[in-house]
Amino acid sequence: MTSRAGNGPRSISDRSSRPIASEDVNDYIRDAAGDPAFSAKDFRSWTATVRAFRALRAGLADDDAPSARRRLMDALRHTADALGNTLSVTRASYVHPGLVAAFEAEGDDVVRGQRATADLDRPARRDEELDLLRLLRRANRRT
Repeated sequence: MTSRAGNGPRSISDRSSRPIASEDVNDYIRDAAGDPAFSAKDFRSWTATVRAFRALRAGLADDDAPSARRRLMDALRHTADALGNTLSVTRASYVHPGLVAAFEAEGDDVVRGQRATADLDRPARRDEELDLLRLLRRANRRT
């Protein structure tokens, strides 16, 4: 692949490189999103919240499921392990508080659904993310 003549974009074959800092990534994300408040942390937080939601759903499949509080802590621990963070940092900084509050208030009813799956290593499906988004919107209206 070669670059276009003139002032066109450079191609991969230009062989020019420079280190990319987190500020560069966040500047790109803010520009692409059209929102100066958006950053890579938003992606990490969404991923963590989806992972915790899916882990809570998967816990419903266990006949020997522990208490709701234990399932919540297990889901958060699973998420923390995936992020490489502690449970307290994951809960405080990455998992949406609306998911935790809704589960603490309503238990299994907030994550119950025919779409529950146990395969947490695969990427989330769109319908799972939409279920979570609906749950967070409901939780937000209650506050």
